[in-house]
Amino acid sequence: MQVPLLSAKSTPETFLERIGPAITSRVAFWGETIIKEDTTGTELFFIDSGIVEVLSKQCDFVIKALADGCYFGDVACLLGCKRTATIKSRTNLNLSVIDRESLMDAFEDHPEMQSKMMHTASKRRKRMVLLDEAYADVGYDEEDVEDEEDARTKYFIDVKSPEVFLPPSISKGKSKPKRKKKNHKKGPCSQLYFAPFFKGPSRHEQKLGG
Repeated sequence: MQVPLLSAKSTPETFLERIGPAITSRVAFWGETIIKEDTTGTELFFIDSGIVEVLSKQCDFVIKALADGCYFGDVACLLGCKRTATIKSRTNLNLSVIDRESLMDAFEDHPEMQSKMMHTASKRRKRMVLLDEAYADVGYDEEDVEDEEDARTKYFIDVKSPEVFLPPSISKGKSKPKRKKKNHKKGPCSQLYFAPFFKGPSRHEQKLGG
């Protein structure tokens, strides 16, 4: 399982030993919904191989794609809220899954890992909140919406898109997302940093059979 979060030199071996026995394997097939927005959930998913799409009821396009090494489901799992997005498989998937209780047990001896993962989950939740029309005029810092964990995976490095969800017009410092009028065919969230950047199967997808 090549997940930057777990393979980093800063990740304690004892933390991996604690969560290892609690991780289970799961297979999902093309077109399968792994998690659904607005439902409760206590599982976190690591992608061993395959690609998923991140979807939201706020948008009519794919917000983002995740692949090998990325993980999802952490927002609801760690923050105790409902699922903030729908995750659907774009190819056949091999997943590693761990539940909230097992993670919390491991965090007891590794508060630094809890702090790190909670920080990432909070940023991901904020990105999804900003898709809501009610927050159209809310400003945000570039650092608040970057996803360092996704950016460190081979997939994002290969497609050179660790910041693909940030619009070119955004500069460092306080910024506001630009939006079209409500009648824009892609909806109010289309001008946010979540660009629908996959026009068709990438080389990585083709290799995976997508």
